[in-house]
Amino acid sequence: MVEEPIEVSRNEDSDNNTLSTSPTTATQPAPASKYFLFEQLLSFLDTDEQVNSVLAGYFAKVFAVLLSGKAQDVYRYVYSHPRVLERMVRHLDQKSVSELL
Repeated sequence: MVEEPIEVSRNEDSDNNTLSTSPTTATQPAPASKYFLFEQLLSFLDTDEQVNSVLAGYFAKVFAVLLSGKAQDVYRYVYSHPRVLERMVRHLDQKSVSELL
């Protein structure tokens, strides 16, 4: 029988400063938007400096996969947020980004 390790944490919220041996899980707030992860991906383009060409290639591959699977959602988001196209145009010097457009 394999026992799972028990995480011991100090309960700092209580006044008696007791130890808790119950497993703890980190809770993360719910994303504010349906497009939260997509916006995280697009934040790669939020720079005026030249982006790393290898990272731009990874960005383009992920974006292309999203386009192939969820084209309607991607286009709807891009057309309703014209800043996305502005950021892509800013990085047209990268082959990967220019191929997307």
